[in-house]
Amino acid sequence: MLAPRNLAIALGDTPYYWRWISIPNSRFPEVAKLLVVFWFEITGRIDSCNLSLMTCYNALLVFKLVANAEGFENKPIEATPRLGGTQVSKRIVYVMDSGDVVQNGDQYPKVRGDGWLEVELGEFFNGGGLEELEIHIFSHDGYSVGGLYVQGIDIRPC
Repeated sequence: MLAPRNLAIALGDTPYYWRWISIPNSRFPEVAKLLVVFWFEITGRIDSCNLSLMTCYNALLVFKLVANAEGFENKPIEATPRLGGTQVSKRIVYVMDSGDVVQNGDQYPKVRGDGWLEVELGEFFNGGGLEELEIHIFSHDGYSVGGLYVQGIDIRPC
């Protein structure tokens, strides 16, 4: 899993928008707590040589919502994994399941065994090149969102 401190979080070092805190049951000493932003953007990177060759992988955002989470209802977030600079997929994901009709291919959160939530950001195949994998998630619609803990981006075999 890519730790939250290893992610590029837009405005992540601005305490008005994000805080770095410790919470129980986290895999890492700190998680990123989203207070409020109008520009939600997170990017994770890893060299493909750190992954098994000839293997299909899923990238997943691992997070929790706080009790007063706001702005994520029916809020589409675009997820685009790139391998070696080439976009390998594009998905619309939601961090809050509104119970509305699911659009074909859209991804909604699922509860993990450790109590955190995860949502699939994309799938890619590591064919063995020395390439960088970049997972980019963003929503730039100008509406505020808040109330989310980011534990990291999990990368695991399909």
